[in-house]
Amino acid sequence: MQGGEKKMDTDESVMGYKGISLYPTPHQKRLLTRTFGCVRFVYNQYTTYKDWEYRKGYSKSKDTKMTHSELRSLLTVHNKKHQYPWLKEVSSVALQSACDDAKNNYAVMVANRSDGKKASLPRRRKYGNQSFRLSGHSNVRIRQTDKKRHRGHIHIPYVGWVRYHAGKDITQASSVTVIMDKYGRYTASVNLPVEEKHTLPGAAKACGIDVGLIDLIVMGNTNGDRVSLTAPQFYRKQERKIAKKSRAASRKVKGSHNRHKANKSLAKAHRKAKNQRADLLHKCSTFIADNNHAVVMETLDVAGMAKNTRLSKSIYDASWSTLVEMLQYKTTQREGSTFTQINQYIPTTQVCSVCGYRGGKKDLSIRTWECEHCHTTLDRDANAVINIIDAGGHSESLNAGGASVRRLLSQPLDAVKSEYFLKDTTQVIGDNLSPLLRWYRVEKPLPI
Repeated sequence: MQGGEKKMDTDESVMGYKGISLYPTPHQKRLLTRTFGCVRFVYNQYTTYKDWEYRKGYSKSKDTKMTHSELRSLLTVHNKKHQYPWLKEVSSVALQSACDDAKNNYAVMVANRSDGKKASLPRRRKYGNQSFRLSGHSNVRIRQTDKKRHRGHIHIPYVGWVRYHAGKDITQASSVTVIMDKYGRYTASVNLPVEEKHTLPGAAKACGIDVGLIDLIVMGNTNGDRVSLTAPQFYRKQERKIAKKSRAASRKVKGSHNRHKANKSLAKAHRKAKNQRADLLHKCSTFIADNNHAVVMETLDVAGMAKNTRLSKSIYDASWSTLVEMLQYKTTQREGSTFTQINQYIPTTQVCSVCGYRGGKKDLSIRTWECEHCHTTLDRDANAVINIIDAGGHSESLNAGGASVRRLLSQPLDAVKSEYFLKDTTQVIGDNLSPLLRWYRVEKPLPI
């Protein structure tokens, strides 16, 4: 074994995935394409048999149905020896993993139907995003050639040593999933050992987050800080360009080289908006998780909100569900940090955070409103943030005796004496977000 080369660790305690970029040669691309095709073929064969078995009622009969081990052996061993000898040209571990994936997807469908949920049969794999998985006991090895930049080569069976670039050390990875997306990019998802949880410094803080279409995020915490992030609308900015490329692709002859080039150019425009959105959400979620011990959000019914055809495109462009997923796993990586979602039917926008009076439903165009009971002028988003914090079991601020005091964050900016702290956005969220980020701290409300 060459210097720096390590076999993949099979410790069962490892978890967590890290994506790395692969740079195969043209010959290696052809070999990977062959593996993708064989894995897709075996997966579809397994799913087809299970569909037939389910329709015949064999899935409930132990005497008639074929076990998972028998079916996997039939598709991966018997087929290679007799009917489909070209399956010998790829890794048997990848073929077996395809059978395991098909089994798991089918089991989920059966479980959902047993619970009375609506679930369709697992879909067949088609062209587009392709992948195959290799476990630790396969002949997968990693060697680093540049430890400082985390570059090296990963050995994939029947493909060879493929050049990679990672953001961290991956010599201890236990399994790898090779992926080719619809844009033609090659990546690998490697399973990494669990890292020690990072303990957040300072006193415990809780924050509430309210999402929207004008301000993507409005966050307030129990220290009196408020952060607003203007919705960048990445897809909306690329929409005209995407529409133009889509029209150009539709006019090309089907199956022609020009149509392939046009579709690739269209996919590139979609990818740009997708990458910009993912980059923003990663930076936001990391910033929130690093600066708060408790994060509270409202449960979002994105599918229900997207039924509004006038706003559906902007709602999907905001990608609130992705933000929730990021916050969920990033808070678990930090010691003592929690993530809570409150009931979506709690009227956080309608209730005054100062006196608790419910003023009724308000149109989205109303950004500030006056409480009919205590006559406090409230900022719509900031008021909702405080109600979210309270609904999550936290108080925005406490006095020396531990009782809740007047909520300062509920006041609009024009009604308070404020000291503005424009943080260094390089440290807060990122360089490219400077025009989007507004950071301020409310000091004292004016007497009402």
